[in-house]
Amino acid sequence: MILVTSCHSTKNENNSEEPIKIELLEDTTSFNQNEQTIRVINASSHWSIDFAYKGSQKGWCRIVNQSGNIARIECSENLSIESRDLTLVVNNRSQIAKTNITQLGTPSSDMASEWMELPAISPQSNELFISHYITLQYKHQRNYSMLFDKRNRIAYWVAYPLYRDVLEKNTDRSDTWKIDPKIPKRNQLSTTIAEYQPAYHRGHQIPSADRLCSEEANKQTFLYSNITPQRATFNQGVWQKLESMVRDYAYDSDTLYVVTGAILQTVDGGESIKYVADKNRVQAALPNYYYKVLLRLRGTTYDAIGFWFDHKKIYPNIKPTASDMRSINDIEKMTGYDFFKSLPKSIENSVESEFNPNMWDVIPYI
Repeated sequence: MILVTSCHSTKNENNSEEPIKIELLEDTTSFNQNEQTIRVINASSHWSIDFAYKGSQKGWCRIVNQSGNIARIECSENLSIESRDLTLVVNNRSQIAKTNITQLGTPSSDMASEWMELPAISPQSNELFISHYITLQYKHQRNYSMLFDKRNRIAYWVAYPLYRDVLEKNTDRSDTWKIDPKIPKRNQLSTTIAEYQPAYHRGHQIPSADRLCSEEANKQTFLYSNITPQRATFNQGVWQKLESMVRDYAYDSDTLYVVTGAILQTVDGGESIKYVADKNRVQAALPNYYYKVLLRLRGTTYDAIGFWFDHKKIYPNIKPTASDMRSINDIEKMTGYDFFKSLPKSIENSVESEFNPNMWDVIPYI
């Protein structure tokens, strides 16, 4: 993270002191050990840096050196799966400037053995694996996880569990659209798409209606990282009906594990990628396909199904039919992702290869 600024006089035309400033190119860093160079605007020669840590992890950032208006700080590797935060404080004797830094947690294969919904995790250089957490019934637990592409500004998949506790309605839809604090601001959409391109909506990957159990949980579904550009007719039509069906499946399960995904190019395809912009002219890739893969646990028995949609196609405004369904193995072949990796090896292939629409109460082929 390089902070590049210019230095000015600390006095303005009225002979009053200019405020000191810290400008971050990126306020979120990777889990790896990394050095960052900062410059401070309008600081005299007498200034210092301090770190105000949030949470239980302390001392993971240090000053390497400081000279003039430049300092280098180093963050040690974050060995935890959870991100950590601090406030960087610059003190100029008479003034204080603050900014927040978040360091992402280490993607851990151990999580995949604990969280059944997670695909195999192997982020590329332009991708971030992140998880959001909530407190529910006095317990700290996962809300959802995602694989986010910083370059194309979309999540390729969002994975989450559905069960009765999280489906309880204790709050209303919040509509509190916000930047995801775990992803650099410049890599996210920051305002509505529809005002600039009315044909597209902000399509949730984990729906708001799946997280009405608490205000905290619902607000996290309105982070910009959780949305992708969706055709309005698709978002309000077959996709919305599928989301409702998924909640019905969850009520009929002990736990329903869900992965919602957006695909730009299939494994063997050379599909062209188009982009749409928000009101600030920030562009995000327009998915060519959408899918949901579902793993249902009832008692000790697992069964699975997938839904696949061509985003360029016009769908009738009805519930998905059997023609929209695929086996998990089929969707893995198209996407390249290894879903539900934590299934016992003895049953993984049989569960992921099964295709039985009748077990999922859908409309027959049309």
